[in-house]
Amino acid sequence: MELPFTLAPIKFSTDKTRYYAKAYHYGTIEYKTIIRKIAKKTGKSLHEIKQILDQFGEELVDGLQQGAKVELGTFFTLYHSFKSDVVDHPAEFHPDHFKSKEIKIRPSKQLKRQFQDIPVYQVDI
Repeated sequence: MELPFTLAPIKFSTDKTRYYAKAYHYGTIEYKTIIRKIAKKTGKSLHEIKQILDQFGEELVDGLQQGAKVELGTFFTLYHSFKSDVVDHPAEFHPDHFKSKEIKIRPSKQLKRQFQDIPVYQVDI
């Protein structure tokens, strides 16, 4: 298994074009594909796997809506975050200062380590 990348141009103020590595994606693995793969590997029905994963998703959302971090074993942690305007004094802050509410993902140390060991290769597009 290898991770594909392309070289993408970037211009700086010197008008000189330079290049950086940009992740290349061959597509998307859809939810229904994941359900089929799990069903095949476990011998469970598609309906059973879909019910379990749908409930799993609801539990993730519930946890986030309660303001909790949601840890998914050795994979990652989901948590909420905010972007807001900056004010000089706490008393000046009001809800209009929120720019966005976000869901962030933090991979586990184990997942990061595994990912770092995957070789890469360049794709010419």
